[in-house]
Amino acid sequence: MNKIILYLLFPVMFWQSSEVYAQKGNTDSEIAVMSFNIRNSNAKDSLNCWENRKDWVGDLIHFYQPDIIGMQEVLHPQLDDLLERLPEYSYIGVARNDGKTEGEYSPVFFNKKYFELIKSATFWLAENTESPSKSWGATYRIVTWGQLKDKRTGNLFYLFNTHFDNREKAREESARLLLEKVHQIAGSQMSIITGDFNSNPQSIPYQILTNRKGEKAFWDTRLLAQNWYGPEWTFHSFGKIPVENREQIDYIFSNKKVTTKQYVSISEQRGEIFPSDHLPIVVRVQF
Repeated sequence: MNKIILYLLFPVMFWQSSEVYAQKGNTDSEIAVMSFNIRNSNAKDSLNCWENRKDWVGDLIHFYQPDIIGMQEVLHPQLDDLLERLPEYSYIGVARNDGKTEGEYSPVFFNKKYFELIKSATFWLAENTESPSKSWGATYRIVTWGQLKDKRTGNLFYLFNTHFDNREKAREESARLLLEKVHQIAGSQMSIITGDFNSNPQSIPYQILTNRKGEKAFWDTRLLAQNWYGPEWTFHSFGKIPVENREQIDYIFSNKKVTTKQYVSISEQRGEIFPSDHLPIVVRVQF
């Protein structure tokens, strides 16, 4: 019993919320960033359908209070549900099939109390990046990006959020294109990438993104974390994948070697129900 109580309490003791941090007087550019594939509202998910999870997803976000959230697999009705439950956040992003509301979004949510949106846009992971397009045998895939200003410090930074395809060729080409586009849009300015990359740390797409020999390469913030908690894997298919076969495919990258104060992969379960088939991950970074 004692072990169970400690297990449940540890994430509470471990995580310092943004609100608490702000009340202490934040003079540094330290922010909490979440990446969360919420799983689309698929009726075949039975007990794990969106209706059984949407309030839980809202509660989870309220507890951890991330400043910025990159989400994946968000359908338009789910977007409406999230906005209803997260009134303290604004969002940017369009749906990938038509650049409007058709298909999945990869939206970026940000706490509007602390952050101001300077500019934003969407590009497609395809040979034609400027309008709804598909390449390399993939489905429609997008990157939502925004430049944000921290109202507390005046610091500017970019946030890019994406969801790679599950086809190997498409993932590799998407990784190369993503690095190139981030370099074009943000230059050498501070940038963070969140997303579901459908790639484990041994994969070619991951190696492309983190190749330290490349001037455009990114850092995996989990590997920089001073404090780390939770499973190494992030995808479990609503608990259907045996633990020993689960992999990390969700990441938060940065283009500079930021100070990563904390990293947590949030593993929760209520009977047979999960908040998603992916674990949300959160890092607290200091620029």
